[in-house]
Amino acid sequence: MQPIRVRFSISAGDFLSMYGSLDALKKNGRISLMLADDSEYTAEGTIEFLNNTANERTGTIQVFVSFPNDDLKLIPGTMVTVTLSKKADVPMPAVPPSAIMHDEDESYVYILAPGNTIERRVVELGELTKKLQLIKSGVKPGERVVSKGTHKVLPGDQVILDTGRAQSADEDETL
Repeated sequence: MQPIRVRFSISAGDFLSMYGSLDALKKNGRISLMLADDSEYTAEGTIEFLNNTANERTGTIQVFVSFPNDDLKLIPGTMVTVTLSKKADVPMPAVPPSAIMHDEDESYVYILAPGNTIERRVVELGELTKKLQLIKSGVKPGERVVSKGTHKVLPGDQVILDTGRAQSADEDETL
């Protein structure tokens, strides 16, 4: 039980497009777990190996990951939710998914520009994490992005910030 091995499957297509090889998966893959009670397991897993054959019926490959289990929260045979993500090569700004809008040609966000005016900014989207959308280009760290009430603003509008209420970490709009 210490350490404990977790196994999950990934489609062969996703594996090849995201990582391409076991070495790239080991180097760039990040595995996290959510327990059956929806609490996050804080320890990060280490990718050990892939099954040597794909499942012919589903087109998936089994991945085996080792997790430290000091507190014995991981019990053999129980179900967990596995999140496989890719470590970013370079740090990127991130925004809540609610801040991202799309039209027929592009994705964009509204930025709070100098003078508290709204500016539409075209963005190139990166990976989507559990709670945040990474932005490859179009937004710089430190810029403020509108993430609530995006349907109420238009480019050029001037906004009045409500500085009288405390803002929780989930509501922080600074990149």
